[in-house]
Amino acid sequence: MSEKSGGPKMGPGRVNMLTCENVEVSKRSEKPTDEPEEMVIFRSENGLEGKETPLKKVLTNLREHVFNQLPIRLLCFHKSKLDKSKLTISLLERAEVYSYLEQNFREHMTRHDEIPAAFVVPRKYHPIAASKYAILSHTWLQSSAEVTYDNWKNGDDLDLSHKGYQKLVNFCRIAEAEYNVTLGWMDTVCIDKSSSSELDESIRSMYKWYEEAEICITYLADSSSVYNMVNDRWFTRGWTLQELLAPECLNFYTQDWKRLTGPEPNNDKKIKEIQEIIFNATGIARHHIENLGFASIPTKMQWAAKRQVTRDDDAVYSLMGLFGVSMSIAYGEGPKRAFSRLVNEIINVTPSEDILDIFNFGGGPRIVDKLKNDILPLTPKLYLNSSNLKFSRGRLIKPLVMTHLGLRIPVLLLKAALGSSSSEKYTSIGDYFANINYITVSRNFTTWSSRTSHLNILDILSQKVSLDPVSRYFQVAVLNCAAAPDIADIHIPEKCLAVIYLNYSSPGKEPPQIGPTTKLYKIATKAPVIFNLKNHKRQPVNGFYTIPRSELAHHGMQFLTMYL
Repeated sequence: MSEKSGGPKMGPGRVNMLTCENVEVSKRSEKPTDEPEEMVIFRSENGLEGKETPLKKVLTNLREHVFNQLPIRLLCFHKSKLDKSKLTISLLERAEVYSYLEQNFREHMTRHDEIPAAFVVPRKYHPIAASKYAILSHTWLQSSAEVTYDNWKNGDDLDLSHKGYQKLVNFCRIAEAEYNVTLGWMDTVCIDKSSSSELDESIRSMYKWYEEAEICITYLADSSSVYNMVNDRWFTRGWTLQELLAPECLNFYTQDWKRLTGPEPNNDKKIKEIQEIIFNATGIARHHIENLGFASIPTKMQWAAKRQVTRDDDAVYSLMGLFGVSMSIAYGEGPKRAFSRLVNEIINVTPSEDILDIFNFGGGPRIVDKLKNDILPLTPKLYLNSSNLKFSRGRLIKPLVMTHLGLRIPVLLLKAALGSSSSEKYTSIGDYFANINYITVSRNFTTWSSRTSHLNILDILSQKVSLDPVSRYFQVAVLNCAAAPDIADIHIPEKCLAVIYLNYSSPGKEPPQIGPTTKLYKIATKAPVIFNLKNHKRQPVNGFYTIPRSELAHHGMQFLTMYL
């Protein structure tokens, strides 16, 4: 494409630029000419010019903002002064963005008439205000039709009717005309994917970039109106989950680039009818759309489990911002290893009172995997079977730590055995007892099967059936107990969150005492194990029983820190 026809002005050492002719630009209302423009005053703290002049301070803050808060590169666009139908689009690196903003600022600053060493500038040209940018959320075209960074950098000819080209131009046109911004970001052209360091920074920072954008312009390529947007492919993709939740302000556009909800500059995320459509398409409730902080770990994982990605590893990398964590990008490591690292990072940043939510998952058989133990999940899909049952919550005294031996976690072990029926009479070891029905999941070659089992916890001395230690002894590891190392009492939850382990032993012998590194075999259950622990003699206080450590063995219990 030639420069005359509005093609890229590209070449070594030149700024890449597109000049788009005959672009239809929507009109926006302007302030009345007689209304005074709001001004900002900049002055030095002591009123005198010194080493830190007002201008120098402003530009220093601007540089820090551009190089630490803005994306690596941005599209810059504006209408031609001579022909308003022409839109000029450039791709700027951070240093060029800084120069662009500095130049605009200097052009509009004037000395203050009354305050020494001070100057004024219209608020819209304040460097931080002028650096606001629009961001595009979209799904990539199925064919290789997107305008990429390499296309732009290498000066590839771009067909004006090219869908990727039209997407880029329409995004810039709408951002400039409807939202009064001159900077924009879209992943196709603004990321140099040949640079591993840039790709790593971009993926780690993407949630923040969407969160801090002035407006997220969301293009629904399959939708013509609000009546069919619920089936749009955009609601099914992995990366668009954070693009929906991160921005403060988001507006949807149809396949022909018209606002779905009309011309008013509303925020579609706050429109009730749109919230209902989002819920029907994704399962994300209204209060979570408006405030992500209310969403639990299992809830976020459930959203992610329903999403699709082109590269398996992206199913994990796209969740970092959602959980407020950062980790290195290593394409090719596989989704299991990537998810293992993600869960470890989530554990590191989650408050003590919420950390046990990480174990609220179920489903899937016991998987022999050298990456990690079964106590932690291997995929977000396991959270689709998380439980809505409440369990007692208290602050963990010891932090959970992943080591080469496994996850270090304090647990309360309760002896248990299979019962032939829930009505069979059993005798408790001590004062505590519980019984649960749970569904086990197993795999036989290529088929999955499940069955319901009944487990007596502490109530294991049957009056009718003699115990076979090999097949009938289990350990139930309660995860939500609490005890400080220097305090004699143990706080045992009434509503327990637990994991069931099979405790093998020699025939005819009771299983041996368990130590921190004893190898236990997890029973895979369809849902997380949550049950009520009862006491024959007393009631819990604030959801917990308190007993001395010295009495644990009497009740068939053992408290220790294990590596699972």
